[in-house]
Amino acid sequence: METNAVIPGNTVTLYFEDGSGISFAILDRQSTFTVEDGMELTPPDTFTTFVGDNSINESANLETYVFVAVTLPATEGAPEMIAAREQIIGASGE
Repeated sequence: METNAVIPGNTVTLYFEDGSGISFAILDRQSTFTVEDGMELTPPDTFTTFVGDNSINESANLETYVFVAVTLPATEGAPEMIAAREQIIGASGE
């Protein structure tokens, strides 16, 4: 299961002379992975850095910040995501 929420107060929009713009935002992503009975998850190093365990038998939770940039057209057209970067900021597991 995964949820994403914009972090309040961290969205900035710059507008240009032609009326177009670019918005920058930070999302807080919460991800939960459930391990099926009899299975074992071998997490990546980025996870074990937070947890200190090399195997997950029940569930794993990750908190990630997602930094995005979106262009805003001056008149017509849809906004377009032009950049995204993730950074794990917390993890837990059993």
